[in-house]
Amino acid sequence: MEKDLTDKLKAWNTILQSLKNAGDIDLRLWSRRDGYGNWFKVSSSGSHLLIQTSEKQTPSCDINQVRAIDFPQFEFVAKHYNSYIKGEKRVREKMRDGCQNSSYIISLIVRFL
Repeated sequence: MEKDLTDKLKAWNTILQSLKNAGDIDLRLWSRRDGYGNWFKVSSSGSHLLIQTSEKQTPSCDINQVRAIDFPQFEFVAKHYNSYIKGEKRVREKMRDGCQNSSYIISLIVRFL
């Protein structure tokens, strides 16, 4: 499930535009090891994505306050995404250490790109 993430800004804008067209949507977390997991709600707000607890789907991620994702966070995770998908060692840890929203960004890449 590798993705063409050469142009990270284009990928980011594709996700932003998809969410602007769709409005708030519920998505499931996705990981290479576990597949699909809990639900979260995502929406776009200007040049950011907003992540929060899903109100419609269960089980939902336990998110205490709205999380904002910006392009630099997306760019960091996207840079490592294909290595993560290939199962390269320590890549997931690097992504998690570098971006607290990496799980949500991975799920967005899987869904929209």
